[in-house]
Amino acid sequence: MLIQDQINWNDLDTDWLDFLKSISVNTIHLETRQAVSVQDHEMNITDGRSRTELFEKAREKVEARGMKLNNVFFSCPREIPLGLEGADEKIEIWIQLLESLGQAGIPALGWNFKPMGNFRTKSAKGRGGVAYSTFDYAAFMEDRPEPYSPEVTEAQMWERMERFLRAVIPVAEKAGVAMALHPDDPPIPEALGGVAQICSTDGQFRRIFDIYPSD
Repeated sequence: MLIQDQINWNDLDTDWLDFLKSISVNTIHLETRQAVSVQDHEMNITDGRSRTELFEKAREKVEARGMKLNNVFFSCPREIPLGLEGADEKIEIWIQLLESLGQAGIPALGWNFKPMGNFRTKSAKGRGGVAYSTFDYAAFMEDRPEPYSPEVTEAQMWERMERFLRAVIPVAEKAGVAMALHPDDPPIPEALGGVAQICSTDGQFRRIFDIYPSD
């Protein structure tokens, strides 16, 4: 049986890896989003520097505990889906990221194409008072946050997705890195935050796969 769990980049040097090994975790999903948002952090890839050595060290730390570093997660820079200035530079940074992961022996890159992030409503309470991650569509529409402006249409999102994938998938194939796309959260094919969501339905994912067919 394969058991995978997540660890944040900032926790790599804590005893968290030892704990995960102790509960029979086999593979690790390395989360970087907290690090990427911090200026001057070693994993803030926006400066364009290669992170191959850092990825190698992360993989070695995981392997030293008898586990495998299966994938690293990065959000697609919002300049790309929103069509903002600097999108071309961010695509080049993504290409370098794929090359670094391949050189470091990490087989997969988790990513998303949802520049507005996740949408949630007031948390429902569960056993012991725990707060559930909750999305109630009716409640959301009654108290909808200010949408992104100008609105980004479905056609614009598809155009930008196609441009992005045609640029990066050939690099991913050459590097031996699979790109694993996280769906919209929640997976509702509407512009919940003023930006069309195109990673929500089975049909949308089939269209994404058909943009640049890849094994």
